[in-house]
Amino acid sequence: MIRLTLATTAKRETIIVDVNDTPAEVMNDHNVSTSGATVSLNMKLLEAVDLGKSFGELGIAEGSEAMLSAVVKADAA
Repeated sequence: MIRLTLATTAKRETIIVDVNDTPAEVMNDHNVSTSGATVSLNMKLLEAVDLGKSFGELGIAEGSEAMLSAVVKADAA
């Protein structure tokens, strides 16, 4: 299991996920939209193809902590 901090423009929460889960699954399960968002895992930008890889495949070890963020940068008004 991984202790994952899921951060968006609107909220931040800490959840427990399996090392075999993917970022796409976690964001979908928590109603996080990636449309127009910059998605990163531990401050490393993820490409669209990476969203379907497991956390283990992305280098996150069992029993560790990580941060997954999806942030939309809005234009200044």
